[in-house]
Amino acid sequence: MLNVQLISDYSRATLRSLAARLQESRTLEELVYREAELGELWSLVDGDLQMARWRAAGGGNELGSLQRAIVAVIGLLTSRDDSAEAARRLRQALLERRGPSLQPAGAEPV
Repeated sequence: MLNVQLISDYSRATLRSLAARLQESRTLEELVYREAELGELWSLVDGDLQMARWRAAGGGNELGSLQRAIVAVIGLLTSRDDSAEAARRLRQALLERRGPSLQPAGAEPV
C-alpha cells in the first residue's frame, strides 16, 4: 500500500517521487492519497504564485503553468482513474520547468 506522503515543497525530487507513486497507485484508497498529495502540491504552488504575482518577481508564468498541470493531473485521477497518464503529465511538467526560479524559498535545487 502506498500511504499518503507529506508534500512540503515542489522541488524536482518531490515531483519525481509523486510521479512514481502515481504510477504505482492502483486502489481507490491509493488514488485518494495521491489526490490529497496533489492538492497539497497545488496549494504550495498557488501560495508562491500569488506571492510572485504580488511581488512581480518574474516567476509567475512558470508557476502558473505548473499549477495548470497539477489541476490537469488531478482531473485525470478524478475522471478516469488514469494514474499512468497522470504520472506522465506530472513528469512532462517537470521537463518544462526551466530552472531554479521555481524553487520554493529554502529548497535545495535538484
